[in-house]
Amino acid sequence: MLRTSILTSLCLAATGCLLLGDDGSSATGGLLETSEDSYVAEVVTDGRERVVVDIPYQTGNHTGLPVYLIGCRRPNPPILEKRAGRDWVTVYAPIVTLCLSPPFEIAPGESRFDTLHVVGFRPGQAAGPTFDGEVAGTYRLRREIFRDLTDEDPPIGRTMLPLSQRVSNSFEIR
Repeated sequence: MLRTSILTSLCLAATGCLLLGDDGSSATGGLLETSEDSYVAEVVTDGRERVVVDIPYQTGNHTGLPVYLIGCRRPNPPILEKRAGRDWVTVYAPIVTLCLSPPFEIAPGESRFDTLHVVGFRPGQAAGPTFDGEVAGTYRLRREIFRDLTDEDPPIGRTMLPLSQRVSNSFEIR
């Protein structure tokens, strides 16, 4: 037992390993972390009904090696997932420009700060992106974070980090 505790401590201190919960998500929230545990969404109705909420977050690198985000002129934003029983389902995926800029490196010990600006139209309104389902619930962010890149020009993501490192802490939206 003591040996296991020592190995776990060394792993956590040296490489930024994460403890996994029973649903495969990390107990610490991976490399993504939201600024709050709860947010209030506004449902705007002015001809088209949409859900609006801003979720500040950071992508921190405590892996000991560089990690990379890809996107067009800025890193692609995370998607918003909602807890449905033991599963997580995507309820909002931002629309992104389809071009590829040079990768965005996050060096060990560094963080990138940003805000997911959710403006999701309710389904059936001929507008997107959509926000599916009821608003109130437990959520998390999920994004593509790569540990290495291809040798192509421009380099693109090759090996994605495990899911447990690419999801945020859970939080509430009311």
